[in-house]
Amino acid sequence: MVATTLRQRFVPLCDRAELWLLSLAVALYIVGDMVTSALSVLLLGAYEANQVVVFFLDTFGGLGLLLHKLPFALLIAVLWIAIARLADRLSVPASPFRAAIFALFAGRGAVLVTWNCYVIVALTTGRSAIPWL
Repeated sequence: MVATTLRQRFVPLCDRAELWLLSLAVALYIVGDMVTSALSVLLLGAYEANQVVVFFLDTFGGLGLLLHKLPFALLIAVLWIAIARLADRLSVPASPFRAAIFALFAGRGAVLVTWNCYVIVALTTGRSAIPWL
C-alpha cells in the first residue's frame, strides 16, 4: 500500500523531471559545450585537450565540433528508446531510469560549460578567473 502510494507520487514527478533533464542535457552537453568550445578554441585560441576533438577540428574545422557531438546526440536518442522498450518488457515505468541517464549528461554538460566559461574569462581578461589559481 505504501509502495503503491509512493509510486503514484514518484512516477509523475519523474515524467516531468525527465523532460527537463533531457532539455538540460541537450542544452548543456550538446549545444552549450559546442558553443563555448567554439568560442574559446576557434575565436580566442585556447588549447583543446581532448585529442578526439582536436582531430575533428583539424580535419573539418568548425564543423568538426558538430560532427563530434552528433554521436552523443544519437546516443541520447538511442538510450531514450532502449530504456522505454526495456521498461515495457519489465512492466516498470521508464521515466525514472531515463531521468537518471539525462541527469548524468546534463551534469557532464554543466561541468564542461563551466570550465569553458572559465577559460573564456581567463583568455579575455588575461588573468585567472579564480584568484587563488
